[in-house]
Amino acid sequence: MTVEELMALLRVERGTIYGWVHRRQIPFHKLGPLIMGHGRERDRDARPLRFDYHEILEWTRTGTMPEWFLKANGDSDHVN
Repeated sequence: MTVEELMALLRVERGTIYGWVHRRQIPFHKLGPLIMGHGRERDRDARPLRFDYHEILEWTRTGTMPEWFLKANGDSDHVN
């Protein structure tokens, strides 16, 4: 699902979702190959974010991150 769909599902603002993503507090996926921005944006990863509906439901139910996400991000000891 898109950021907009997740905003509607969770009834939160866009900034809240991006904050969770930045702090790796919500399971997410980035689509496509890495494309870097230009100018001031050149150091930012410009791939679109997507969220899996079932992962989000599990995250809201348990309050924890999926094990695969923690391992993929080098944080297997961390649990929210």
